[in-house]
Amino acid sequence: MRVREQTGLRACLTERVDVRLPRTRSAKARGLPEQRLSALACWTVGLVFALLDVLTTWYAVKHLHLREVNRVGQWVIAEFGLEAALAMRVVIGCSALGLLALATTVRFPRHHILVNRAAEAVLIGALVIWGAVVVSNAVQIAWYKLS
Repeated sequence: MRVREQTGLRACLTERVDVRLPRTRSAKARGLPEQRLSALACWTVGLVFALLDVLTTWYAVKHLHLREVNRVGQWVIAEFGLEAALAMRVVIGCSALGLLALATTVRFPRHHILVNRAAEAVLIGALVIWGAVVVSNAVQIAWYKLS
């Protein structure tokens, strides 16, 4: 990429960002690396984890009278109520996952491969953590019911 001066800024800082999803065939034809993760699949997995987290948290708090151990969750439940707090958890969490999934596909003028791979790593980390929360909730509910 040629860099030219424009009013003291590099051109790469003022170029437009292409947010179209790359097509695999054209990416191969241009010699670009293939996308390793499907943004929609990752977001769907995150949505399933979010709904399972909300379901297990709601059941544990409402029916088993357990308490939320997350300090932020405790504050939100105290301020807005359980149902609103759980709805906000799904909306905010899925929005963040959606932005991360989109960041895995956006082509920036420079360093797009680095940005895409970093977004993939953060997305996978978030999915693993949210999956662990769901498993933890399910194990706590099972432990409480069986003992």
